[in-house]
Amino acid sequence: NFTGDEVQSLEIEPAAVAPPIPLYPIDNTTILEKFPRYSFMEVEGATRYHVQVYSIFPEPDVLVYSIKGDGGDCSCGCKLYPTLGLKPWDILSKNGFYQWRVRAKVAGEWTDWSAFSFFVVLKNRLNTSFNTPTKVWAPVHGVWTQTDSGFAKTAGEYGTLSSVINKFVYTEKFVYEVMMKRKNTNEVNYLYFQAWPLPLGVANFWDDGYYFAYANNGEWALGKVIDGSHSAFAGGTTVHIIPYGWNKITIMRETSLIKIFINEHYLGAYSDDTFSVGAIGFGMYKAEDVRSPLLVDWARVEYTDI
Repeated sequence: NFTGDEVQSLEIEPAAVAPPIPLYPIDNTTILEKFPRYSFMEVEGATRYHVQVYSIFPEPDVLVYSIKGDGGDCSCGCKLYPTLGLKPWDILSKNGFYQWRVRAKVAGEWTDWSAFSFFVVLKNRLNTSFNTPTKVWAPVHGVWTQTDSGFAKTAGEYGTLSSVINKFVYTEKFVYEVMMKRKNTNEVNYLYFQAWPLPLGVANFWDDGYYFAYANNGEWALGKVIDGSHSAFAGGTTVHIIPYGWNKITIMRETSLIKIFINEHYLGAYSDDTFSVGAIGFGMYKAEDVRSPLLVDWARVEYTDI
């Protein structure tokens, strides 16, 4: 037998407060904002929140910035905002890949960190006039210059494709436009999109992605490259190409559709979803040993939706 005096009280430690649950950006999402909002679920009793953002490629991971705040209006998820912009996906320096985590302060103590959430930042628009020196385009093959008149120019190399690449990566739902002129020949000019050049194939053609090709005689083709093998899935002849003059090529990429315009004239819409992300570029093939330079006045990219 025992008395109540012999019963000892048990001290039960309170359960640890769980960290906030990240809401945005998560799940390897692709975003266009250099200054994204970091949204997460409210933690009851929290007075402060703390977000850390890391650049994860190239390795090792590097802390980009750390943000603290009260989370603002948490009715639709608490939010913290950065004051430092993130760098978009860049194939030259390999920026653009990030992860973030969050914790909360409750009763004067910080919770554990949440699990990391991953996201990718893309360049949201591009507008290159070539009037001033630019570092966002790089030669893939051939000699390219920027002229005093404000053009990108190449004389090409006999029997090969001379091309340049934009250093940023683009995904779906964008418009890619180039104003270009090829002199003295009916040889083929190329635009690549959602594409990768390396390893270069025969005659220095790109390795993967979509291409649009046209010539001054009005012939055009839309196709894709897989492991260096080019195959057209649309094409024909149009009267809307200006021979040896300036031609505005517009490529509108939707989720699975590719719409083509030449000098504002609609050529058609074609369905293909082989590629969803990649670089852009342009170039010229030189099959004849004659003077036939390619000039590019400007190149633009703008997202229509994402």
